[in-house]
Amino acid sequence: MFEKFLEVVEARGLFSPSDRLLVATSGGVDSMALCHLLNRGQFKFSVAHCNFKLRGTDADLDEALVMNWCTDNGIKFYSKSFNTKIYAMDKHLSMQMAARELRYEWFKKLLAAHNFKRLLVAHHLDDSFETVLFNLVRGTGLRGVTGVPEKVNKIVRPLSSFTRHEILEYARQSDLKWREDASNSDPKYHRNRIRNHIIPELKKINPSLLDTFRSTQARLTSSQAYLDCVLDKKIKRLTQFKDSDIFVNTKSITSIVELEYLLKPYSFNYSQMMDILDACLQGESGKLFFSPTYKLNVDRGQIIISPLLDQFSTIEIESGNAEVCNELFALRLTVLPVSAGIKASADQASLDLDELAFPLTLRKWCKGDFFYPLGMSGKKKISDYMIDSKIPLNLKSRIGILESAGNIVWLVGHRIDDRFKVTDRTKRICRIDLI
Repeated sequence: MFEKFLEVVEARGLFSPSDRLLVATSGGVDSMALCHLLNRGQFKFSVAHCNFKLRGTDADLDEALVMNWCTDNGIKFYSKSFNTKIYAMDKHLSMQMAARELRYEWFKKLLAAHNFKRLLVAHHLDDSFETVLFNLVRGTGLRGVTGVPEKVNKIVRPLSSFTRHEILEYARQSDLKWREDASNSDPKYHRNRIRNHIIPELKKINPSLLDTFRSTQARLTSSQAYLDCVLDKKIKRLTQFKDSDIFVNTKSITSIVELEYLLKPYSFNYSQMMDILDACLQGESGKLFFSPTYKLNVDRGQIIISPLLDQFSTIEIESGNAEVCNELFALRLTVLPVSAGIKASADQASLDLDELAFPLTLRKWCKGDFFYPLGMSGKKKISDYMIDSKIPLNLKSRIGILESAGNIVWLVGHRIDDRFKVTDRTKRICRIDLI
């Protein structure tokens, strides 16, 4: 297995002998075998062990085993204990999800603090097959049946093409010590029922089940990579970025596969995606959808995706020469002679300085706000102006106004008030740039 391990690492470019590696090590046979393989191959690595304080003395014995192995082999050892139960209760998570969040957040800090190139975890082929079966039961797309990826960003799984049986044989032949986690046989966990009951039944149908899966996984992963390449090129052609907002032309999006690829980073679920696709195909406008971190508006042949950042602080601006910012806006105010001239731009307001009363106020617009749009003699409600200007629904909540003595002087990033425009009587200009 050692020679095959080295071949896999080199052929797939997982890491190199000069890379500084961090290995997540539980004390189980998989992670202990991975550490042994790396040490035998003279790779540069350190070990990180998490004690979740869920199994009493057993958890402490796991930690002691890993620490002693590291001491005996001259390997740098990092350990951290967590109050996993409290964290799970506070975050309303299952114990397994809480443990996952805690360990990966800690691993991330270790990677940054000690300049590790890769984080190695000991998932193997059996783990990947269990994941596929679990995903199929819950419902999934193509990506969900490709199994656990071998490499994602800094996370590498160098044992993902090896079976648990191969790893056990290697551990026994190498006279390794490891500890068994009793929770791996507890039937209350769905994955344990898949591992201990369903997979043995499937092996009765196909004794070479994992070899068959290894071949199928390679084909599906290749298909997914090709599809990702095609979709990436298409989505990039249809997408524009403006500040933190994403605008996507939906006229060429006709399938759920395309929409899934587009929306994967923004945490919308499959049911929402089907509704979004239907709204796009039906040419609807004004429909809003929310994920935990984003909102999406289907609006006149486009999708607009925006972060959930609708609240921003009110700012007082004391003079005509200043730079101010809050969560959404950064403004630069400059006093200029009238000879500097003005230019028409939504991101720049040129105002008659002598008409302004400082301090100015930058705030969020409110229902009932009105102003006198440049070029108009009458007043108009901000809400009506946004409708006439076809400002998308999910962007309306992020409109800011600049106010002088209770009067709106600029709908920020859109239009100034006619009463504060530069005229032939203007002596000084206050130019305000939206940075």
